[in-house]
Amino acid sequence: KIDKVLENKDDWTVVDLKTGKGFDDWEEGKADYDKLKLHKYKQQLMMYKLLVENSRDYHKHEVTSGVLEFVEETQKNADHTQTHAEKILELKLEFNDKEIERLKKLVNVVYQKIINLEIIDIEKYEKSLEGVKEFEDDLISGKI
Repeated sequence: KIDKVLENKDDWTVVDLKTGKGFDDWEEGKADYDKLKLHKYKQQLMMYKLLVENSRDYHKHEVTSGVLEFVEETQKNADHTQTHAEKILELKLEFNDKEIERLKKLVNVVYQKIINLEIIDIEKYEKSLEGVKEFEDDLISGKI
């Protein structure tokens, strides 16, 4: 579910709200956990672009960028029924045609694996960003 869309005529920016630790840039992740998280966030925003641009109702709009807004809770009412969130960081992603095409290929391959009930052994892949990218590349190339 897309949290928010910023409209500028036919150009849209999709916005996803995140809680927890924020990032200042896409290369900030030092630990494998953060690198993987940023990779998944990027894919999520690109997937929103694909979903909007290929939807029945919104396909006339071009999604030109995606934004992650990292928010934190700042206030509760006395009865604890309402909270307020404040944006603490914003991370913008300008979409890259090469990355979008790669994601399209990956989505198509994964879809085929799912409908064919193909279970893939992932034990040989490192549990790191490099391992995930190797796995994705192997899926796209048809190695697995």
